[in-house]
This record gives sequence, C-alpha cells and structure tokens, in this order.
Amino acid sequence: MSIPNFKSQHDREAFMQIFNEQWLSKKEMLNHVKNDLFREYVSWDQLHPRTLEVINDIVSYLAYDCERQFEETHQNHNTEDEEIGIPRHTVVESEVLTPRWVISTTQENN
Repeated sequence: MSIPNFKSQHDREAFMQIFNEQWLSKKEMLNHVKNDLFREYVSWDQLHPRTLEVINDIVSYLAYDCERQFEETHQNHNTEDEEIGIPRHTVVESEVLTPRWVISTTQENN
C-alpha cells in the first residue's frame, strides 16, 4: 500500500492523524519491549541492528495475537473485512515470516 493522492488538504490531514496515532501506538509498544528486555540500553542507537529486528518481530507477533484475542473477546469490534484477512497460521506460523526468536524457542522446546 502506498500513500494515496489526496483530493484535499482535509483528506491529507485525516490520513496523517491516523498515521500519527498508529505510530504513537507502535512506538509505545517498541519502547515497552526494549525497556523490559534490554534495560541496560538506555538509547536505541546502542542496540545492534539484529536486536532492533528482534524487538520489532516481538512487537509485530504480539500485536497480531493481541488484535485477534481482542476481536474474539469484543465481538462488537469485528468488521466485515475480517473475512478477507490472512489466517494467523499463514502469517505468524510460517517459517518465512515467523520471528527467529519464536522459531528458536519452539525448536529448543522440542
């Protein structure tokens, strides 16, 4: 998906408001994981690129699971678009898209 060609300044502002809300949520989740798992690193620039990737993978994985669980427990939040969604096992449990920390944890437990 790309940034749409806006028909008006109002449309652009509405899009940017949604973007900013989503970004603040994602940033809060990223900081939460970083601060919980890597307390000794105060700044993001101290982290190795692979660690940044792992943090993002954890957030993406958990956000997906939380969204599904929220929708299951709050039926009034489901939309018609749900029917066209990608099944969890296709996205999350695929070795290609599953975060490496999940794969290694699963393999260690077997």
